[in-house]
Amino acid sequence: MDFDQAVNGFSRALRAAGRCASTERSYGYLLAQWGRWLDQRGAHWTGATDDQVQDFIEEYAQSHSRTSTALIGTCLRSFYRWAVRRRHVPSSPTAGLEVSRRDRPLPRALPAGKIRQLLARLDEMPGGLDTDRRLEWERNRVIVRCYVFTGMRLAELAQLTREDLDIDAGSIRVMGKGRRERFIPIHPAIAGDLGALASASGPLFPSRKGGPLSAAGISEMFRKFVCGQLEVCCTPHQLRHSFASELRRQGVDLRVIQRLLGHAKLDTTAIYLNIDPDDLAGGILRLDWSGR
Repeated sequence: MDFDQAVNGFSRALRAAGRCASTERSYGYLLAQWGRWLDQRGAHWTGATDDQVQDFIEEYAQSHSRTSTALIGTCLRSFYRWAVRRRHVPSSPTAGLEVSRRDRPLPRALPAGKIRQLLARLDEMPGGLDTDRRLEWERNRVIVRCYVFTGMRLAELAQLTREDLDIDAGSIRVMGKGRRERFIPIHPAIAGDLGALASASGPLFPSRKGGPLSAAGISEMFRKFVCGQLEVCCTPHQLRHSFASELRRQGVDLRVIQRLLGHAKLDTTAIYLNIDPDDLAGGILRLDWSGR
């Protein structure tokens, strides 16, 4: 099997395992660099040695950050584990690979005052808008408020449907990374907004064409609407960090925050933590941006 065929097969395996599209693209890009490096040395991917992998990683590290170096090491290990399982190679040349730890920059959370400013400006709809523009403003307003009060990931919010809302139970069903399901309690500040959307079916946040608003569409909305019109420049991921940072500042248990955010490590240890659903609701109810 040639290298391109192997990469395509690996990409299909990532998709089947529920890995996100960005991971598939990143791994494809990194593997292409590994393939070019091997070609330049007249080597074939099925015969790559431990020393070649280590030489490639060391060369790569000279012009890339520790985070990127760690990622390409993870990528190669995953790729060759898949290749071993499929019997394309007898053993993995990455078995003894030691990868540098990723950089861990501090979360870029917005100050609480900035969040209050954002929430206030969301409620200041300009006069004179036609019906379509008013509906678009209201849709954008609810999207931004959902990030502020749920801490969801960009892709998670983009794929929400109205069927994911359980207004009576006060929760939102979220499908996270690796197709892991979790339920986020609905904060009272957005209960009315979401309740108004729950009566129909289909995408929770539709585009102008009626289909779901994509993650790229939401990012573009933040650039034009939040940063442009509202002049409070931020990204969905910053609001996720802000959500978590403010909960922590207000004394919410870190394990509860991890569960609300859907972090994989908590999924692994949740059996031993035994967090009651009421604790999750209690945690999110403590979120208060009023500054009182």
